[in-house]
Amino acid sequence: MPDVVILTARFGYGHLSAANNIRQAFQEEFPDLSVEVVDPFQEVNPGYYERVQKLYRFASTRVPAAWYMFFLLTDRTRLGASWILSNRKAAAFFGGFEDRFRPRLLITTYPELTSVLDRFQSAPAARACPVVSVVTDSITISRAWTRGYSDLMCVADPLSARSLESMGVPAGRIRVTGFPTPPRFTELRPQPTVREGRRLLTILYLPNFDAGHLRRILELLGPRPDVRIVLALGKREDLIRECQAMAPRLACELEVNGWIPDVCYRMFEADLVVTKAGGATVHEAIAAGCPVVITNVTPGQEEGNARLVEQMELGLAMWRRRDFPKVLNFLSGFDLETADRLRRNVERVRHVDASRQIARLAAGLIR
Repeated sequence: MPDVVILTARFGYGHLSAANNIRQAFQEEFPDLSVEVVDPFQEVNPGYYERVQKLYRFASTRVPAAWYMFFLLTDRTRLGASWILSNRKAAAFFGGFEDRFRPRLLITTYPELTSVLDRFQSAPAARACPVVSVVTDSITISRAWTRGYSDLMCVADPLSARSLESMGVPAGRIRVTGFPTPPRFTELRPQPTVREGRRLLTILYLPNFDAGHLRRILELLGPRPDVRIVLALGKREDLIRECQAMAPRLACELEVNGWIPDVCYRMFEADLVVTKAGGATVHEAIAAGCPVVITNVTPGQEEGNARLVEQMELGLAMWRRRDFPKVLNFLSGFDLETADRLRRNVERVRHVDASRQIARLAAGLIR
């Protein structure tokens, strides 16, 4: 039986990424403790879970208004926990969790799970193991995180800590650790791109939903020989071929990729990351010391990431499609001086060792 169980879910990249990074930190910091990452939904009904994941991706990207209504509903009611427990297999999993795993420590990186477990567990003082919630939201935090008891709640930034306090979580149970990025981040340093003794301005462009935006950005930056653009276009084969054909005609240096394995490590060579407002990606960029331009915000859970970028002056956030000229205006004036100024702002808020810090805090509860 594992000493530490990390409960997570695969709705978006951030929850599972956080869980895996914390597990790796435990393995490096406390090799005597066994750690297991568990996705209850994958265990209970993998086929149905896959269909729900596809529905989540479709709703959050294609019909964001409908997704936002669902987000508000789960935020203001206990619908999420009730929906989970309405499934007989899920209820059996959570009801038998303590007997099956008998962990010395429980960590969650997904909301609702502490609330669901509370239905089957004794009062906090009599519990078999302490519980740590690693909150993967920023600023606009779902109340689902607070409906179950946690001995400790780890958040990415001071603004998120204030949000939890405003929801009634005692300050003594909140720690600002940063978002749990790969432990290897502590060993890395920025790697500027230099060509023939001249530093290039490197922009990492991650998968987005609007090919038209990318074309306009390439049209704007393509004539600049001082710019290097690294594209990660995922499965967009048509767009990959189009950009590859365009590259020889541009004055800028253009690197065209589909998926880039472990793309977060490429952020250390970038002066700017252009991406959607996904929690893990935004916080990976911040931890890498890199400014951010956000070109797509899913209403609800991603709004806080965009607010963080704006309020901490870490780059630019585009909230609506009609605001895209603001992005073009920002990029037209973006140079090494601007990049270095924003990087200094990022440096003030980055937490490069969050996963290790969370592992140490959590282990301290059982040692």
